[in-house]
Amino acid sequence: METEAQAHVNKANSYLNESQYDLAIAECSQAIRLDPGLYIAYLNRASAYSLKGQPDLVIVDCNQAIQLEPKLPLAYLSRGMAYRSLGRKAEALEDFKKFVALAEDSPLVKIVEKQIEGLA
Repeated sequence: METEAQAHVNKANSYLNESQYDLAIAECSQAIRLDPGLYIAYLNRASAYSLKGQPDLVIVDCNQAIQLEPKLPLAYLSRGMAYRSLGRKAEALEDFKKFVALAEDSPLVKIVEKQIEGLA
């Protein structure tokens, strides 16, 4: 059965798909208030922040998602891209490597490996 918090995450996904990032952020924030352990709410809010060009907030939410779910490949990828956009190459490189290690089967691995080469 879907929880109220999960319902807010689902609504946020709809807003993300419609490029309504502020509404997506609000829905994720509400989900987090209801269930602070719902890692997907942090990850989705990080996506909205990323699309709004707010890398510092992406890092904060990805840190929280990783704390709750340490083997979450997309959290490392999102945080790595945020670090890269801030010129924090060493941290970006570390996160991209962690993504590759966790997401071996992902079609994104080859793209991220190119990012790693560019940063190394």
